[in-house]
Amino acid sequence: MPSFEKIINKRDESYALEKLKISLELLSFSPQSADPMYGQIFDHYAFEKQNHTRAAFAIIAAFSAIEELGLEIRSSAKNPRFLNSEKGQWNPKVLKNVLLRLEKKGIKESDTFDWIFRGEQTAIEKNIKPYFGIDSEWIKYGEKVRDKTLTFPEALHNASYLRNYIAAHKFKELTEFISPYDVFNVQMLARKLILESLGLWQTMLGRNKTVANNE
Repeated sequence: MPSFEKIINKRDESYALEKLKISLELLSFSPQSADPMYGQIFDHYAFEKQNHTRAAFAIIAAFSAIEELGLEIRSSAKNPRFLNSEKGQWNPKVLKNVLLRLEKKGIKESDTFDWIFRGEQTAIEKNIKPYFGIDSEWIKYGEKVRDKTLTFPEALHNASYLRNYIAAHKFKELTEFISPYDVFNVQMLARKLILESLGLWQTMLGRNKTVANNE
């Protein structure tokens, strides 16, 4: 079935895609620029307030795409996300809830997502709690590559942390420190979830493999 037929009658995925497109229009860079062989390409900080604002709204739009798919972490004061936030100990009810919704979209509990960290730790990275992840397999590329491999609930937590505490509502002191890599991470998470939801992720990987073999 052609890709457009997979999405044309799917309201949630259609709106998710449109929101991701808006996010990319606000601020984005090519995924090739995130290849670890290039290390850190982009500066973490820009002085212009317009850049801070565009970065914040790019995160908000990308995270809203995730919400369109119904894959946000659902927690509250009465049903907290973590039993121990310092140690990253999940509330089992909250974790099970999001894992079940992810599974319906094609994401298994064992699946992982690589979160891009390049160069020195930023003020925002230092502020994210809990700080999840294990070193990605390609950190051998050098000290500027500090990427982390996360579970999908962990990646969703990072994305919601950026949205809720850094990008949304009245801007905070940390908002001006949003890095292009912060924006990229939330956008690529939304992209992965949209493609999985449409059953197109493996199709895309197969196409890319075919192209690579023909080069």
